[in-house]
Amino acid sequence: MNTVKPLSVGVIGAGSIASGMHLPTLLAMDDCSIAWIMDAAPERARALTRAFGLDHATTPANLAEASPCDAILFAIPLPPRMALFDALLPGDCAILAEKPLMTTGAEHRSLVERFAPWRISVGYQRRQYATNRLLKNIVASGVFGALLSVSAAEGGRITRSGGAGGYQDLPVEEGGGVTRNLGCHGLDSTLWIAGATTAKVLDRKIEWDGRTDRMATARMRIEGVNGVAGHDVDLDWRVSWLDAPSNEVAYRFETAVVTGPVTPGDSLRVFDSKGVEVAPLMVAGTKGALSVGQACYLEWRDLVEAFRSRSEPPTSARSTLLTAEVMDALLT
Repeated sequence: MNTVKPLSVGVIGAGSIASGMHLPTLLAMDDCSIAWIMDAAPERARALTRAFGLDHATTPANLAEASPCDAILFAIPLPPRMALFDALLPGDCAILAEKPLMTTGAEHRSLVERFAPWRISVGYQRRQYATNRLLKNIVASGVFGALLSVSAAEGGRITRSGGAGGYQDLPVEEGGGVTRNLGCHGLDSTLWIAGATTAKVLDRKIEWDGRTDRMATARMRIEGVNGVAGHDVDLDWRVSWLDAPSNEVAYRFETAVVTGPVTPGDSLRVFDSKGVEVAPLMVAGTKGALSVGQACYLEWRDLVEAFRSRSEPPTSARSTLLTAEVMDALLT
């Protein structure tokens, strides 16, 4: 019988991300309990508590009215976040912020410098995917030789102005656009899989729609693969809402090319040095996610562990800082 008191969780933001992903996950966990839901539109927070049968949960108008919690979810746009972080700095709650953490790398870095490493996690769930964990193991082990290059392309066609909806149509300085809302996932997982120390943007092309980016193509240099000075590789990267990219990644090694989808899966494809496909690599043993829902669960499992042990989580603000800085270089 579990006698450990569940973590009390506060939710800031009552939109689709909270209702469609995080709340169902939290309600399925024995060691988490929803204390309150807060939203800029109070009626939306009240409707969400009713929809999930959270009779015990409150709907405070602001943080000053909210009860202290062990953990808080940020599922809100980027501009209001800094004031909330400022208010939470004196406490000791853990924070899970949906990606990206802030609008600029400088803001991201300021939070890394001010908060203990265990306190802030960023919602880069692709680090939880079983396929990405397998890719990281392959790069680290050198089973196919040294990593030589990476290519990644993802996205899908939408209507140009006003077709993306929500955060996506905001100006980039407010957290909108394809890079901050979709491309950030691929950038983060690639840098994480490679174990990059730094990265540089060598060339780029941005398709702008006013102050919102709809497509971004770049050639980058990933430096310090697995933390090894001098092991640098090229990354060809593309994200688009204007056409239909392959939605695949390809990691080229000395003796093989390993490819897979940007979505969760149970295997990777392997091609030998002559381009002949060999047996697939299955993800058994990675303990990673086979679905987005499982990735969300693993994300909260990591936060619970980080809170109880005061240890840095795998998607800490510090570990995702390079992703924020690369986005700055792409969009500035």
